[in-house]
Amino acid sequence: MFSQSTYSLKEYSWAYCTIFGRAFDIDVPVAGGRQRMRVMGPVADMFNHGNVKSSYQFNALKNQFDLFTQQSYAAGDEVMLNYDPKNNADYLVQYGFVIEGNPNDYVGMIASIGADAPFYTEKNRMLNKMGFKMEDSHKLSMEGLSNKSLDCIRVLCADEDEMESGTVKKVLKGGKISDTNEQCVFRTMVTAIDAMLAKYPTKVFEDDAILKHQETLSDNRKKAVILRRDEKRILIMNLSRYQRLLSKTKKKKLWEDDDDEL
Repeated sequence: MFSQSTYSLKEYSWAYCTIFGRAFDIDVPVAGGRQRMRVMGPVADMFNHGNVKSSYQFNALKNQFDLFTQQSYAAGDEVMLNYDPKNNADYLVQYGFVIEGNPNDYVGMIASIGADAPFYTEKNRMLNKMGFKMEDSHKLSMEGLSNKSLDCIRVLCADEDEMESGTVKKVLKGGKISDTNEQCVFRTMVTAIDAMLAKYPTKVFEDDAILKHQETLSDNRKKAVILRRDEKRILIMNLSRYQRLLSKTKKKKLWEDDDDEL
C-alpha cells in the first residue's frame, strides 16, 4: 500500500501515537449484535487524564459520544477523563506523560523456558490451563508478583520428580509444590531482577540528582528519567523482598533437614 519512503519508523510512530493517544474503544451495533471497535473521537479526545470517576459510551441512536462523570465540578475546574489504570511505560508511549509515584506502576517480566527444555510441552499445557501463555508478560509492582504469576514460575521451576509424580499439579489448586521449588522460584526472581537492574545506565540516587535540576531538562528527558527511576524503585523493592523470601525458605529447609537427622 505504501512506498518504503512513506512507511518509515517516523510515520509509523506518528500513526501509533495518534491512534493510541486519541482513539476510544467502543461497542457499536452490527448485524447480529455488537462489535468492539477503536475509533477517533474529535473533541472527546481533548480531555486530559485524571484520577477521577468517569466513563464514556457511544450513543448509536444519536450518533454521538456520551461522557459521564461521577463527581462534582465547580465553575472553572478542568473536567478530566480517567484513561484507566496503567503503568508509566504505557502512559508515556500511548499518551506522552508519566505520573510520579503512580500507584498502578509496574515493570513487565516475561517468564518462559526454551522449547528444548525438559517437559516444555507439559509445562506449556499447564500454563494454558491456568490461563497463561509461555510468552506472557507478568506485572511486577511494589507489592510483588501476583500469586497467579508466581504459580507460573513454580510450574517452570518444577523438576523431573515433581513433573513425573504429578506434584506440580498442586498449583492448580492454589498449593505450593515443594520447598525446593520455592527456592527455585525466589532464586529465579532475584537473578532476573539483578539482570534487569544492570541494564539501566544510572542508579536511583543519580536520577534523583538529575531531577533536582528539572528546569535544565527537556520535557522528554524529564519524563524518561522519572520513568526509569520509578521502575528501578520497583525492582529494588522486589529484589529485597525475594532475597528475604529465599533466605527464609533456605533456613526452613535447613531446619527440616536437621530434624530429619535427629
